[in-house]
Amino acid sequence: YAATDGDEKQEALETVQAFLAAEEERMAVSGVRGNFVRMYVKPGIDGLSCPEDDESYRADEEKDDNRWVKLDGDGCLTWLPVEGDEWVDSGVCAGSDYANWCFLDNTSKDEYSGHMFALGAVLKLVDDETSQSIAKRLITDVVDELLENDLWMSDADGRTTAHGDFSPAYGAGFNAAMFLGFL
Repeated sequence: YAATDGDEKQEALETVQAFLAAEEERMAVSGVRGNFVRMYVKPGIDGLSCPEDDESYRADEEKDDNRWVKLDGDGCLTWLPVEGDEWVDSGVCAGSDYANWCFLDNTSKDEYSGHMFALGAVLKLVDDETSQSIAKRLITDVVDELLENDLWMSDADGRTTAHGDFSPAYGAGFNAAMFLGFL
């Protein structure tokens, strides 16, 4: 965007706006403010669908693998527990706009570094007020969520993600430095 002008600048802005819309969805579908999901699947997309096998939605005991989370007809998150066959009603809802979607949980700090870098680039390089506002809100949501969880990313199941520690005690300070960059 910053390196274009004329018609190309408008086309670049439309690309930035599409990216931001996807980032908003990637966070909203999680049902947790500040939490990006690894990937999500909307119903009705040719060649892409949520897993049909219920076992794909079984929670991982160690929380070290990515698992699918299903959103029911009301847009509330549900999955199978580690043991048993009764679906867990999480009490966390993304809203009816996300009814029957699914997503992969357990997002890592490596993935967050990409999201936050891109959102920061929008702040620095895109002079569109709406784009700036969206990027600021998403960054603020991530930072607030991390601060509320002692610098750990947490999924809708209330458990911290396997690779979501931003505390200074982990990674010889690298992770805390990454978090300070988010700030």
